[in-house]
Amino acid sequence: MLVKDVMEKEFLTIKINTGIAEIAKMFLEHKKDCALVIDDDGYLIGIVTETDLIFQEKNIHIPTFITFLDSFLILENLSRLDEEIKKMAASNAGEIMTSEDLVTISPDATVNDAATIMIDKKVYHIPVVENNKPIGLVTKESLLKALLKDYEKNN
Repeated sequence: MLVKDVMEKEFLTIKINTGIAEIAKMFLEHKKDCALVIDDDGYLIGIVTETDLIFQEKNIHIPTFITFLDSFLILENLSRLDEEIKKMAASNAGEIMTSEDLVTISPDATVNDAATIMIDKKVYHIPVVENNKPIGLVTKESLLKALLKDYEKNN
């Protein structure tokens, strides 16, 4: 079975300047848990999920450090702290979206490929793209529907 056979064809798209409150409202009104961020030409540039929005309410993680000879030695990567602060202070999609390492899939990929990506990359929404424009979305639910359909067909 191919991704194009199971992908959700109805998905939310937003622009980079869409506000956080507006995104949350859209999620609730449309009963969706993610939105694809597109540019003015319709090209995919990122994704915003409910987890990204909930992240704003998280307690900040202060890096572990030790003092040595009147100096502070930080034992963790400071870029993680910087990323957390940016997401917590975000006011629009462009500031909260995932754009680096954005995982996408082709409509002609197999459902097994999508499931493998989801598990290996620990992502639960995979935009389906053609010519870098979103045409669908693979979610955990769409994969479960495919699994059930396959099971019913074989039993």
